[in-house]
Amino acid sequence: MSLLSDLLFLRFMKRRAKRKGCGIGDMVMLKSGGPVMMVVDVDLEEAECEWFSEKDQKKHRKYFMFEMLVNVNNLVPQSCIFKQEYSAKTNKLKKN
Repeated sequence: MSLLSDLLFLRFMKRRAKRKGCGIGDMVMLKSGGPVMMVVDVDLEEAECEWFSEKDQKKHRKYFMFEMLVNVNNLVPQSCIFKQEYSAKTNKLKKN
C-alpha cells in the first residue's frame, strides 16, 4: 500500500473509533469497573489504553475491545480531575 492509502486507512480507523465512543486522548474505563485509563492508540476493533496501578504507581498499557470500554467523560462531569491527575503522574514519571 502507498503512504497515502496508509494515511487514509489510519484516518478511517480513528474516525471509526470515535464513533464507538473512545478516540485517542479520551478517558475511559472498563464497563466492569477498574482504573480510569487514557486511550493512546486505536485499531480496527480495539483501543490501546494506558493507566497507573494503585498499588505500585507504575504505568501499564493494554489493548481492550471497544465493547468493553465506557467513556468516562460521558459518565463523570469532573473527568477533568482524572485528566489532571493522569498528566501529573505522567510528568512525574518522565522526570525520573
